[in-house]
Amino acid sequence: DRTESLLDFPETEDLESAIADHPGMRLLKVSAGGLTQRLLTMNEGIRLWKWCVLLTLLFLAAEVLLLRFWK
Repeated sequence: DRTESLLDFPETEDLESAIADHPGMRLLKVSAGGLTQRLLTMNEGIRLWKWCVLLTLLFLAAEVLLLRFWK
């Protein structure tokens, strides 16, 4: 069918007005190379576990030093 080959896409304003009625939907505005990173961040969130492990070790070392040298 020839109508499948038409490459007419709606404008950004048309898309924003179409999804305005649906609160669970939103339009992503990303650059060409940033789509993968944006989707990963949306699905997994910001990964903070490395900071948590580092701070845990730091506070554990501080506690050991305080217990050892506190008189």
